[in-house]
Amino acid sequence: MPHQFDSWESYFYPETYNAQTRNGVLRNIPDIRDAAALRTYDYRMSFARRIELELRPELVTRTFDGEHMKQIHGVLFGSTFEWAGQYRTVNMAKGGGAAFADAHNGAIDAYLDNVRVMVERTDWAQLSHAEFSERAAEIFAWTNQSHPFREGNGRTTKVFMEHVAERSPYTLEFERVPEEVWNMASAATRPPLGEYLPNHVPMVPVFEHAAVPRTNVLMHEGGRVTGDAAPEQPMTLGERIERKMNELREARPSEPKHAEDRGPDTPELGDGTKPKPPERGPSLGR
Repeated sequence: MPHQFDSWESYFYPETYNAQTRNGVLRNIPDIRDAAALRTYDYRMSFARRIELELRPELVTRTFDGEHMKQIHGVLFGSTFEWAGQYRTVNMAKGGGAAFADAHNGAIDAYLDNVRVMVERTDWAQLSHAEFSERAAEIFAWTNQSHPFREGNGRTTKVFMEHVAERSPYTLEFERVPEEVWNMASAATRPPLGEYLPNHVPMVPVFEHAAVPRTNVLMHEGGRVTGDAAPEQPMTLGERIERKMNELREARPSEPKHAEDRGPDTPELGDGTKPKPPERGPSLGR
C-alpha cells in the first residue's frame, strides 16, 4: 500500500526524524536508512537518468509548464522516491525571504503557468547572448520560486532550463558555474517577505557564463542566427560526458608502473494570488 505523504513528518522514516531540526532520512524506494548512503544513491541514479533523458528526449513532452516539470522529476527520481513526479504536499522555506510557492492554494501552478507564457511569447531564435541570458534568468527565477517538489528541485530545474535553451542558438553548460556561485545567486532571486514576484537579476551573469553558442551555428550581430544557417544539434550532456571520459582515458598511461603514475579514476555513472500573464513581449532591458 502506498505511503501517505500528507505532512512534513510523513516524508521521513520515523526512527530517523529529529523533531527539533525537522529533518531525517527521506523515505525511499530502496529503503535506505542512512542519510549519506541515500545521498550517494540518489545522486548516482539521477545522474544516470539525466543521461537517459538526453538520449531519449521523447520521454518528456516540452509543454514548459507544471506537467513538463513533473515528467522530468518522475524520470530523474522514479527509482528513488515513491512521490517522484508529484507536487509536494507541504510548504517549504529556505533562508531569508519569502517561502516558496504555497502547496495548498495553486501557487505552484500559478508560477509555472507564467513560465509557460514567457517561453511561448519569446522569439528565442532571434535573441542575442545578452538577451538570452536575461530571459533565461527570468524564467529560472519563476521556476525556482515554484519549487514544486519535496526534493530534487535544483536538478529538475536545470534539465527544464536545458529544454528551454533548445529553442535558442545557445546551450547551457552548467558545469562552467561553481556550485557555490549558483546557490548564492539562486537564493538571491527569492522575493522579499510578503511579496510574490521573484527577482531574476542575480542570475543574469550566471546564465551569461553558462550559455554558449550551439556547435556549428552560423552567427552574426552578436548572436543571431543567419537566415541561411543550417545549425547542427548541440553536443548533448551525454556526449559531453563521453568526451570527458575519453579525455581521462587518453590521459592515463597505458602501462602504469606505479600507483602514482596512474591517471584519474574514471568517474562512475551514479543531484497567493495569481498574477496576470504578461501582455507584452519579453522585457529584456535590465
